[in-house]
Amino acid sequence: MSYRPLILGCGGEEPEEVVVEVRIDVKPGDPLPTIHLGSGGSTAVAVIGSERFDASRIDAASVHFAGAPVERREDGTPRADPGDVNGDGRPDLVCHFSTVALHLEAGATEATLAGRTIDGRRFHGTDVVRVLR
Repeated sequence: MSYRPLILGCGGEEPEEVVVEVRIDVKPGDPLPTIHLGSGGSTAVAVIGSERFDASRIDAASVHFAGAPVERREDGTPRADPGDVNGDGRPDLVCHFSTVALHLEAGATEATLAGRTIDGRRFHGTDVVRVLR
């Protein structure tokens, strides 16, 4: 998959903002991740780091998946854990989201994650999913 910047702008005097497209992996390791909306629990989504995107610089509190914020631990910290999900030696970040909080409809085939890095750089990524009631 190639990564390309998305330029957001409304014309006029406003400066354009670059949104970096990143690779995500819903339910890491599952070739066709199925989200059962009524199941409760959480849905894991990995943001895959690359040569162009350092996932260790993600502000985990800013991350949303399908409109839902990252879950919080009892101490209030985001439920997000660093690791190397795809074995490429680069850091990835696995975030957890309450399944019932996801803004998805049964039959949906894609879901998007978005957030910011600690220095304010915006990013987003989309993965194929199967959504069931």
